[in-house]
Amino acid sequence: MSAFDIFQTVEATMKKITVDGFGDETASTTFTVDIDPVLGRRRIFTNDQEEIEGFETVISPNSNIDLTHERWDLTYNGRTYQIEGLEPFYVIGTDEIDHYEATLR
Repeated sequence: MSAFDIFQTVEATMKKITVDGFGDETASTTFTVDIDPVLGRRRIFTNDQEEIEGFETVISPNSNIDLTHERWDLTYNGRTYQIEGLEPFYVIGTDEIDHYEATLR
């Protein structure tokens, strides 16, 4: 049993967003993940050092998630959120990802 198994999860759609040379955004990869939608509110600093407050959520592990990519969206319950502060949590003593925690804004 992993730590992720204790969460009450629902399905959401995660999108890898790419930006072309003209600044146009497109979803280059779209896939389904399980999330625990709202654990509470969290304040973080983005990669651009902007302080934001958003909803903290837990996301299931998925091989499509690339931590080096900066722009992700998550659609849940008919609303699209931008993912900030995507952090992996590993199974203790391994390099296997148990779940991710992120802030949605």
